Amino acid sequence: MFDAPSAHAASSVPAPLSAPLPAPFPAGRTGVLTRALLRMPHLATFLDSDLLFRPALLQFGDQPVTALAGKEGLPSAAGTRELALSHNLPYLALEDGFLRSLALPGRDAPTCSLIADSVGLFYDADHPSYLENLLNSSGWETPSLMADAERAMRAMLAARLSKYNHAPHASPYQLCTPSNRTRILVIDQWEGDPKVSSGKADAETFRLMLEQAHKAHPGAAVFIKPHPLTLAGKKRGYLATLAAEYGTRVIEHDFSAPSLLAQADEVYTVSSLMGFEALLQGKPVHCFGVPFYAGWGLTRDRIPCPRRTRRRGVTEIFAAAYILSSRYVNPITGEACSIHEIIRLLAGQRRQNDANRGYAACLGFSGRAVRKTGYFLWSTNGNMQFFRDASSAVDEAAMRKKPSCPARVVVRASQEPGDLAARCAAAGLPLIRTAWGILRPPVENAGPLPLSLARDKQGMYYDASRPSELEHILSDSPQLNEPDMLARARALRESMLSLYARPFPEQDPEAAAMLEELDRADAVRGNRPLFVVAGQLVAAPRGKDSRVEGHEREEEILRFLRRKNPDALLARVVFGRPGRRARKWEPGPEDLHLRLPDPGPLLHRAARITALHTVDSLAGFYALLYGIPVNTWGTPFYAGWGLTDDALAFTRRTRVLTLDALVAGCLILYPSYYDWYSGQFCGPEEICHILTRPRPPLPLRERLVRWVQQNLFWRFRDNGLPL
Repeated sequence: MFDAPSAHAASSVPAPLSAPLPAPFPAGRTGVLTRALLRMPHLATFLDSDLLFRPALLQFGDQPVTALAGKEGLPSAAGTRELALSHNLPYLALEDGFLRSLALPGRDAPTCSLIADSVGLFYDADHPSYLENLLNSSGWETPSLMADAERAMRAMLAARLSKYNHAPHASPYQLCTPSNRTRILVIDQWEGDPKVSSGKADAETFRLMLEQAHKAHPGAAVFIKPHPLTLAGKKRGYLATLAAEYGTRVIEHDFSAPSLLAQADEVYTVSSLMGFEALLQGKPVHCFGVPFYAGWGLTRDRIPCPRRTRRRGVTEIFAAAYILSSRYVNPITGEACSIHEIIRLLAGQRRQNDANRGYAACLGFSGRAVRKTGYFLWSTNGNMQFFRDASSAVDEAAMRKKPSCPARVVVRASQEPGDLAARCAAAGLPLIRTAWGILRPPVENAGPLPLSLARDKQGMYYDASRPSELEHILSDSPQLNEPDMLARARALRESMLSLYARPFPEQDPEAAAMLEELDRADAVRGNRPLFVVAGQLVAAPRGKDSRVEGHEREEEILRFLRRKNPDALLARVVFGRPGRRARKWEPGPEDLHLRLPDPGPLLHRAARITALHTVDSLAGFYALLYGIPVNTWGTPFYAGWGLTDDALAFTRRTRVLTLDALVAGCLILYPSYYDWYSGQFCGPEEICHILTRPRPPLPLRERLVRWVQQNLFWRFRDNGLPL
């Protein structure tokens, strides 16, 4: 399977492939020689191989490993390569993929993609690589693969994703020039970047590139885009000292690569990945080095590469580089996945990160709510403080407000002062109301830390007295008609069925006894219908004009159902565990009275339930997922969209939705999600996955760090950025 034991050994062009296969990895165990590489998150999953630390390589007999792996850029890579060559073992050169993470490399930014090449390095122009051999061969360009690549390219461009996705998008006028001059974007890299030397370039190449950009475009506006590590102060760029000499403007702030490329007319690069991202946007690209995408007829190359003999399109290079040569692992679930899942995850992380930029004055949070909410409001370029007084919060936010730093007031919806909205409007500040989100785990999986947060600039999803962002999404969002969004919602809904449908509540003898009573009554009822009246045991805030009294209205529902269905079996169910804020609940003369920790055990009996009646319980939303007819007597967020039989009229809700569209709006587009295990933003798919599949405990050192972050950090620092 492997033609060369080392990265620099000669390799012939492989035979045409009959199907799109991932890059070849050796079966068996892979040897790792350094602890730094061994600690790389999900490395075994990336390689689909067991890892053996510092294997004993015997001169005779069976080898304990089938390959050695080394991370390019680490000092140990050269020694690992030589050891593999001396023992006639394949050497896997590891390099971060082209869609890496939200933030720059660090402890809290594990890579989402990895390239492991047993032939060479994809950026080494002096030697072949698996990617180069693949592009020189034929037979792998199947219609399904090309369609897959086109879909991924469209999604990447729509979400404006790059290798790193922490930087804000540039304003549409960032590269603005008088008289509509041509805009030339010159891409800088950091000194010592192996992609420069391996791409047949050096410091003089950057000088030549900048000089040529000015000569070839007299009168044009030339801009230098520094590398993100240079702007972060971690590295030094090649063009920093040359900008003043040539009178070139340097973009001093870190902006996302796609937003800058969209404004450029032509792009000059040595070997940066931004050159290929410019090709994705249809920009002319001048290459002064030999990156992996040069030499295939797409770029204007200064240095030829005779080994690259074919002509390739952007889609083919994308398919070979991003799909066939790269491996992807979801950093939240730790499982191998496709590029589409990583695009979806990074797009969601970027959306939450962008929403949290700037300054946030938080009000109405105390105790544990501070640390819980703070992580949902975290950003790579954000700042927050917590206040007890509304005036202080509004004044501080108004003082911090700048054109380059948006400011806002964030309030706990249940603790909002009556005059806060007027104060914020007078100060020109947006007011963000927060509450825990709609997707909540079953009680048996519920921990002390929430998993989702609803943030709303207009109202709140449970308050029907005024419009909310959720109502706006469900009424007007065109995304609810997109096939990809509906397919995603359908898959999410199906994954939730197994999450909530449990045959009996575990570790709750009282609830189990109640369900046994329901089963006995159901067994003797014959063909009588079964109506469930769902209440809510734990009190929750509701809208001012919801026109229902909760407990009292549930009594009315029971009396109504008894009059309309004298032979039916009625079951009044309340969900949640009794607590200090428990709503009063006393059994009446109706048939059955059940108290369950969550709707799961009841929904397991979905086929036997004729209809579910509720005032405003969240159980009505989950019942819709299981195909149970739902009658609403109040104003819950899921009523009025054509999916429920409603006793009240909803004048603002005129759009008729499918169940998948409702799920997409309520669980995908509206809330934000956070995974406390990995410390990252995520999506509802990851939440369902981690609730159904237990994960191994974190190492003791990591648990101590997390405990300090989540308990002590918020007490000693007003500036609420997580460590």
